[in-house]
This record gives sequence, C-alpha cells and structure tokens, in this order.
Amino acid sequence: MEAIQPTRWQVWYDPMMVQLTDQAALDNLLGMLRVAVSHLAAEPGTQLAYLEDLDTTECADELALEFDDAFSASHSLLESGKLSESAMVALRALDAKLGAMPPRDDLWTREALQNAPEWVEVRQTARHVLEQLTA
Repeated sequence: MEAIQPTRWQVWYDPMMVQLTDQAALDNLLGMLRVAVSHLAAEPGTQLAYLEDLDTTECADELALEFDDAFSASHSLLESGKLSESAMVALRALDAKLGAMPPRDDLWTREALQNAPEWVEVRQTARHVLEQLTA
C-alpha cells in the first residue's frame, strides 16, 4: 500500500498528516507557530495592521484562530524534538489564556485589542512563548 503524501493544505490544517520524519514539514509547522505567536505578541498597532492586511480589522479573533491552527501541531513538534518541553508549557499557558477569554463580542473588537487588559495579558504571555521558542 502506497503511503499518503500530505498536501501543503493538509500540513497546515491537519497536523496529524505530518510524519515525524518529514523534517521540512516540521520546520514549516514550527515557522507557522512562531508567526502566529509573534502576531499575538505584537503591539496593538502592528496587530491591527496585520488584520487590515487580512481584511478583518473588526475581528480580532482571527489572531486567536491563527494561533489555534498552529498550536494543533505542537504535539508533533514536541515528539520530534523541534519543540522543547518548556516551550510547550508556555504554549499551553497561552492557549489557556486565550481559551479563558470571555466570548463577549466587545472583547474581540479593534478597540478591545488596543485597550482591554485581557489583550495586554495575551501579548505578555505570547512574548514569553517567543522567548521559549528561541531558547
């Protein structure tokens, strides 16, 4: 039986398709994780500019969704040795922080992204994650 080769779309959206021996795919997933975390760690103005590029300025949840997609690959990255245990702990803390944010519509707006204490905490946690990812 022939092995199934993941498409680029499956590597991003279905990390279970990634074989732990596919180093290029794992490097790609780690890069996407770093990018998603860096978007969460960025200053509000930078985050808003990024969301404008995506044409979703009134939908700050796109930042969380982007992270969620990338975070889903973290177990494969950990098992492959591409991700340290300390980085995984920090990623879980960021995931928990985002998961604990109330689903109130006013928390996912442009104004909230700039001013809400919840987003300040997300940025601080994401910056810690970036330190762990580069350690």
